[in-house]
Amino acid sequence: MNTPLISVIVPVYNVEKYIRRCLESIVKQSYQNLEIIVVDDGSTDNSGNICDDISSEDNRITVIHQKNLGLAGARNTGLDIYKGEYVCFIDSDDYIHPEYVGYLYKLCIDNDCKMAICDSISASDDSTYGKFDSASEPTIYTRKELLDMFYGDMHGVIVVAWDKLIHRSCIGSSRFPQGLIHEDESSTFRFIYNAEKIAYTPNQLYSYFTRADSITAVAFSMKNLDILKAYEYRLDFFKEQKETALYNREYSYYLSAILINYHKVHETIQDNADILKDLKNTYRIVYKKADKSILPLSRRIVYFICRFSPLLYGRIRSLS
Repeated sequence: MNTPLISVIVPVYNVEKYIRRCLESIVKQSYQNLEIIVVDDGSTDNSGNICDDISSEDNRITVIHQKNLGLAGARNTGLDIYKGEYVCFIDSDDYIHPEYVGYLYKLCIDNDCKMAICDSISASDDSTYGKFDSASEPTIYTRKELLDMFYGDMHGVIVVAWDKLIHRSCIGSSRFPQGLIHEDESSTFRFIYNAEKIAYTPNQLYSYFTRADSITAVAFSMKNLDILKAYEYRLDFFKEQKETALYNREYSYYLSAILINYHKVHETIQDNADILKDLKNTYRIVYKKADKSILPLSRRIVYFICRFSPLLYGRIRSLS
């Protein structure tokens, strides 16, 4: 098997407790022809110095220090300079199985795919690795099959960037939208669409470490409404690609997302009258555009009533 250069992009921000573990897991990959791009995104702790120290021990590591641009901005810096035939993204407080890169690359080659996706495990501080069986059979999906599962049980697997090895042709000029906290939801669907065929393995090659101060662990705030922008990105893309079924399905879930966030704003944000008014107006606009005929009758009735009483949806969900 050939061993083309594979790029690993690691955005870093104030993770001095975890960054060494992360980078060591990358350095120790069984697949060795790596370009490791570490982007210190304006860290105010010792993270940048630790990255520099580790890079001095391995010439495959390039460290870039920049002003804080956020996760998307740090990833984009890596995407602007990477040279690999494939690329993957590793968050700096997480770590990967020694076979992460090599096995995902093998899946791509053996199955003529431009993307491979692995499962993950929720990690603790003791460097816990998930299950791995090199003989396990992957599942091969077309882009349409995988995107049809976007809102199902595999949503978490599909939407994130860090469980994927991606051929550079799938990235192209696409970048993560800077300033959004839901940058993955606004981007990975494009990579999947461009890949056309994707290999998925249930092997847990990625160890996901949840910190108390991580983006996904903090309480609901106005920034969480960025998720609604992700729907707009996907709608625009599917319309451009003339993917009518995906476009209509996206609208139906967009309705639900607006109502869910309306309820969250009502429950958690003070002085929320203007925000709720805007969300209600957005819902009515989206409702008019959505193809309700693809929905079951019960949901059509609920969505119709929610034009006048958006809180109804949140209360129904809380009872179910």
